[in-house]
Amino acid sequence: MTTPRTRFVVRLPVPAAAAFAWHARPLAFDRLVPPFDPVRLVETHGTIRNGDWKLLALPPLGLRWLARHEAYEPPLRFRDVQERGPFARCIHDHRFVPLSATECELHDELDWRLPLEPLSYWIAGRFVRAKLARAFAWRQHVVLHDLALHHRVQAHELRFAMSVAHGNSTLQRASQVVRAIADTGGHSVVLPHQLCSAQVRWEAPSHVSVQRSTGTVHFELGRLVQSASDLRDLTSWTDVQELAEALLLAVAGHLPAGSWSLKREQSAQTDDEAPIPALAVADRAIPSRWSSLRDLRQRLRGQVAVVDTGMR
Repeated sequence: MTTPRTRFVVRLPVPAAAAFAWHARPLAFDRLVPPFDPVRLVETHGTIRNGDWKLLALPPLGLRWLARHEAYEPPLRFRDVQERGPFARCIHDHRFVPLSATECELHDELDWRLPLEPLSYWIAGRFVRAKLARAFAWRQHVVLHDLALHHRVQAHELRFAMSVAHGNSTLQRASQVVRAIADTGGHSVVLPHQLCSAQVRWEAPSHVSVQRSTGTVHFELGRLVQSASDLRDLTSWTDVQELAEALLLAVAGHLPAGSWSLKREQSAQTDDEAPIPALAVADRAIPSRWSSLRDLRQRLRGQVAVVDTGMR
């Protein structure tokens, strides 16, 4: 029986080298894990170079997934190969196709096979394809958002301090998102006592500030959320990705000192597990409301293409 092949394609508004560099950052994997399907990174060695590997735990039972990297050819491609995990076979090729000096396409190509095929494919194949499509819609969204954000920040190697929010799991998750987004832009988050250009302080669950030599920027927050399931019974909320964007812009000096509100009022929900899209993707405004991944992909029509070739 031949191997199922699934391909996802997205056009990115940056050169291939910039897109490749984003994926090579140590915390890029943290950005790519969807909040609605939280895979846990158990152990890692290196980043994406030949021989580097990641050991993952899959919900809900913690099944281990070991993936090793190979075919490292910057800035054009790298590959993940499953050595142990839920598939009988899974090879994931990441290809970066230059289109011009300022654009490229990212091709995610997966060859996969389920255990006990062909019976398992006819039983679970549609479910697996749908799960992959949803996960890669999120991944494409994140890559577009982060690359556009770093283009807007236009700052070289920001270095800012951020204290870890102890005793509050929501603030800890938000701090991790901010740290990962900063890392994919080549910026550093350091400890409060280390030399830096700004201090991010979590003053309370509803307030965060950025203290700089040019003045302090205060942000008023609602409940920090990443997915629609977090929104039940809330009257106001703040998208953690939008918060991370605002913090980086403040650290880079693009926001003047003063007070800003990132609180959003409750609005209609379309999917209890859909992620909240950030307010800007590839410099294209997206209204601040809940959106399913299907709707998100439609909004990016012309930039995002998904091709599922099924069985070959």
